[in-house]
Amino acid sequence: MKYFYEKWFGKIAIPFWNYEDVDTYLKDKNSIINHCCNTLGYKKDDGFTEGIVNSINQAVEVMPNLMIVYLVSQLEEMFRELFTEIFLHKPELLNKCKEIFKDEAEIKLKFSLPELIKFESKEAYMSVLAQRGAELCINGSFRNVLQRLEKMSKETGDKICFDKKDIDILVDFQNKRNQIVHENKLEKVNILEITEMDENDEIKLNSVANILHKITKILKQLGFDVSIPEDL
Repeated sequence: MKYFYEKWFGKIAIPFWNYEDVDTYLKDKNSIINHCCNTLGYKKDDGFTEGIVNSINQAVEVMPNLMIVYLVSQLEEMFRELFTEIFLHKPELLNKCKEIFKDEAEIKLKFSLPELIKFESKEAYMSVLAQRGAELCINGSFRNVLQRLEKMSKETGDKICFDKKDIDILVDFQNKRNQIVHENKLEKVNILEITEMDENDEIKLNSVANILHKITKILKQLGFDVSIPEDL
């Protein structure tokens, strides 16, 4: 957990800036025609070249959707790892699950002496309970997930809150992913609207950085040896 921010910013955000160059290239018809003529040996005006251009245009509509799915999947995995490590480090915070989820926590955590006896060690059993607690905490909207994380921070010090603007952007990514995956919709996604500055001089990917930054502060508050980047 030492380099939590660096690890997850690299996994979540950096691929978008890498893909930005690919996206720009694939939308440049002249670049594709030059590739067909100079690399594949086709002629500029033949049917093969036009077919490749059309195929790439169709792919360009789909690929940004896959990037959204990738982004949200990485965020979900980040939260899963985060809550698991928190519960392993501070098992008493599993009680917060019972407070938040009530009867559902009793069912999902399934703590019992007979089950404990089946494990080789208490640590092995705690690892399973930590994973179960994490699955509870990452369920649902990112807004709810981050609210649960805020409550964890309150248990050991001053409550650390996430900015509403950053939460809204993550929830928007999540909603788009749900429409792509669960409703089979093809979203109109402009990668540059995610990676570049908008009319308000803001970059959407910076919200990921802001969220990760606040998380490192929560981890420090919970007693983790974690590197906190300078204020963003």
